[in-house]
Amino acid sequence: MKKEPVITLDAITVRLRDKVYLQNTSWQINSTESWAVIGPNGAGKTTLAKSLFGGVPVVGGSITHHYGTEDSVPVYASIGYVSPEQQRGIMEREKLQLDSRDFSGNIDEVTTVEDIILGRAYCYEPDSTDYGHRLGDVANRLRIESILGRNILSISSGEMTKTLIARALLKKPHLLILDEPYDGLDHQSRRSLKAMLESLIDDHIQVVLITHRFEEIMSNISHVLLLKNGSVYRSGKRDEILTKEMLDSLYRSENSFPAEADRFSFISDTRNQNSPGRSVKDGKAVE
Repeated sequence: MKKEPVITLDAITVRLRDKVYLQNTSWQINSTESWAVIGPNGAGKTTLAKSLFGGVPVVGGSITHHYGTEDSVPVYASIGYVSPEQQRGIMEREKLQLDSRDFSGNIDEVTTVEDIILGRAYCYEPDSTDYGHRLGDVANRLRIESILGRNILSISSGEMTKTLIARALLKKPHLLILDEPYDGLDHQSRRSLKAMLESLIDDHIQVVLITHRFEEIMSNISHVLLLKNGSVYRSGKRDEILTKEMLDSLYRSENSFPAEADRFSFISDTRNQNSPGRSVKDGKAVE
């Protein structure tokens, strides 16, 4: 498959209130590539992820979405984004709804998993009839058919993560950004989610994974970007970046070192995982 640019960040700078982040950051995501963005807490991973779809104010440089969208479709609608922040927001609002239903007498009313996926609750986009037709396919792919009718307050953290991924996939995004998707999950749930995410990449869904745990990187992630102190430290092919020397350098002098076993035990298991049919080429490396 021919490599084409999907999103290009050219010397961007983000300002949040009186602070500047990611100063002069450049990065290009090409077709056929799935990326992991790694770095210590506070390195700017979430800020970088949100810059891809206009979730933070970019005050310098430029961002180009090469795939284009219809004039009526905002950029954020063409990119799927899933984060623990979304989960917390949904749960908090649903708990407030419980109080409101008590006072209104609608005590039997609940918000279901299907409501969240179709965007009937707390979603800024209008519901789409086409979404309903695609619901069965997405639910089957993520293996959540059995929980579609359940109250969202009764599902597990892993099920909620899959629910939000389903909502993101429903709009057929050009890129799926997963910001710390394993947050709050037990070991078995992490393994299950990781296998499911690997299957999405195998189905040619482009993924950007945000994480600070190296063992959570899917085996078919092709490229890695390292962030340190709000700047791109290194980026490139997975096997060139995920080395003991590179990761040791990334976390040197950091206060939050991952455990030694967690940092390096995965490296020997994830080298040369790219199958013959998967096209993996250099992204735009930033030194």
